[in-house]
Amino acid sequence: MKKREIGGATARAKSLFNNKGSDSVVNLLPYKSCSPDGVVTKSDNSYQAFLAVKTTDLESMNDDELALWCNALTRLSQIYGASLKLISMSRKTSVPEQIDYWRSHNRITERAKAQHSNVAQNQIISEIEKATLAKLHALERNSTELKFYFMVSAKTKKELAKNVRSLKILGGRELGLEMQDRKEVTAIIFRMNNMNDEGDYNK
Repeated sequence: MKKREIGGATARAKSLFNNKGSDSVVNLLPYKSCSPDGVVTKSDNSYQAFLAVKTTDLESMNDDELALWCNALTRLSQIYGASLKLISMSRKTSVPEQIDYWRSHNRITERAKAQHSNVAQNQIISEIEKATLAKLHALERNSTELKFYFMVSAKTKKELAKNVRSLKILGGRELGLEMQDRKEVTAIIFRMNNMNDEGDYNK
């Protein structure tokens, strides 16, 4: 029963921005569509976007770094005047850049082995690379992390673009705000409306 319920939730998430028929989830949730770059059109014809806050370990910062981070958040809160909501949710850990890095290195090592260049040394390196990749894949399968997003709203696309630019400038490198694309927005909205489900639509 649990598996069937989760599967149904995933199917509904897939139809989130495809309004087809009277039973579409769009009739239950206030969304019409989402562009590839992540601009959501709501049922009242207003617009919305999600900006991810850069994951930061505040406890590892020195006093100067922490002051810069706090100043960026304070500056954004004091100056930005449009509608804004900060949301948090648990998401599956994603480390695609690290996986790509070690895959690339492993391919180079395997080619060197095939050419009989430093076979013994490359064999050891290859084993280390494969073990690292296995750990990274296990991390993505089994771990979750707390993510923060700014949900930005506006009446027009032009106003939304202006708001997004303003937020990025005000957040600076400290907050590292990045607009989420259609795939990420779908996953975020899925989690927002299925908070008891520990899955992640992207996975």
